[in-house]
Amino acid sequence: MIEQDNTYRKPPESDNRPGRNREAARSVAEEAMTRKARVNLMAEIGRIIRQRGWTQAEAARVLRVRQPRVAEIMGLKAQHYSTDLLMKFLYRLGRTVSLVVEAKDGKHGKSN
Repeated sequence: MIEQDNTYRKPPESDNRPGRNREAARSVAEEAMTRKARVNLMAEIGRIIRQRGWTQAEAARVLRVRQPRVAEIMGLKAQHYSTDLLMKFLYRLGRTVSLVVEAKDGKHGKSN
């Protein structure tokens, strides 16, 4: 018979090391940036599919995936897809992707 341990355990204290909050904020900002890129790619895929008047099943054949995956793309379920895979899907739809690298303040050009 296994005995249950009912001992109270204090929850872990928050990490108060210097810079830890900045690191967490930076991580959130980085994830938001990559999610935005994936959502933009997915929105373009969805626009092309709608423009061509395809069903999800027809689009699935062209993209070489199953129909539920197309439904996820159309629903902008970005957590399931890498930017690489979405770029491949766009290529299969006859599109290429160009990237623009900007400074964080939104200005184009070289960084020092």
